[in-house]
Amino acid sequence: MVLCCGGVFSMLYAALLLVSGGFELTGGACLIAVLAAWWVVYRMTHFRSLAGTLSLRDSGLWEVALSGTKKTMRLTHAWPAFAWITLQFDDVDSSHSSAPLELVVWRASMSRSQWCALCVHVAGQIVIPGRILQKGTA
Repeated sequence: MVLCCGGVFSMLYAALLLVSGGFELTGGACLIAVLAAWWVVYRMTHFRSLAGTLSLRDSGLWEVALSGTKKTMRLTHAWPAFAWITLQFDDVDSSHSSAPLELVVWRASMSRSQWCALCVHVAGQIVIPGRILQKGTA
């Protein structure tokens, strides 16, 4: 993120210098702009965006459907932000310790009432870790 912001500001700075005639100071700004452009292209080509479905079951566990598979998961951590929330889940059915699954849910991808319901259920489960809340109580 810092590299991206630095690249944007460097492009603006380089453009202002080119307009004003200050060609000797644009080398560093151009280098940062090239690095930022490389990073954007790299992220666009190597980032997997998976569309899936996240459902809260009556038992208080979550059902995560990705790529045609459904797993029953337990919410272990949440990182809320202004336009998204990152959720970390552990697999309930797994007999061995596996890596947790992290999902990002974007606020723009759902209605206001769905977003509010998600935030309420997540907050209710995170406040009391280890306790599975029933769907109707949160």
